[in-house]
Amino acid sequence: MRRTSAARRTSRTPGYGGASGKFGGGCALGGARAAVLAWGAVRKLLAVVVLLAAAALPAPAVAGETGAIKGVVIDTTCYGPCMYPPPPPRRYTGDNLVVRVRHLPDYELVARVRPEDGRFRVELAPGLYRLRPVVLGGGDCWRSQARRVHVVADQTALVRLDVYNACIL
Repeated sequence: MRRTSAARRTSRTPGYGGASGKFGGGCALGGARAAVLAWGAVRKLLAVVVLLAAAALPAPAVAGETGAIKGVVIDTTCYGPCMYPPPPPRRYTGDNLVVRVRHLPDYELVARVRPEDGRFRVELAPGLYRLRPVVLGGGDCWRSQARRVHVVADQTALVRLDVYNACIL
């Protein structure tokens, strides 16, 4: 059986159109072209997605941005016979109080704050800090617990620190 000219045009010869036309998969060359063109489109799409994702991320912190810690130091010592319910705790107002601020995880001392009337405020770079109140000259009697505080740029973290006199029974 002899093919007609129309049948020859739909053959697998590159460049003749039909099922195996310019971008068809019938010819190895046509399939390679389609793969190259498809990969180019995928690369462009990936580039657009990456640019849009980068634009959606928050801007990195500028070196000058700081956050703050605002706190109060409470004296939780029970002077005399303890009552139930206990009276509201008072702020520690002695002038021998220091709050030590250390950067974590390296424990570098970054600030010493002397609270006025039991209240303090310190501005710091964003990061994780450890605060511990210390009563100077209090010996082993005055005890306290350290608190971890996370500082965020342009925000103020609130903290309550407790001190107590363990020598008063």
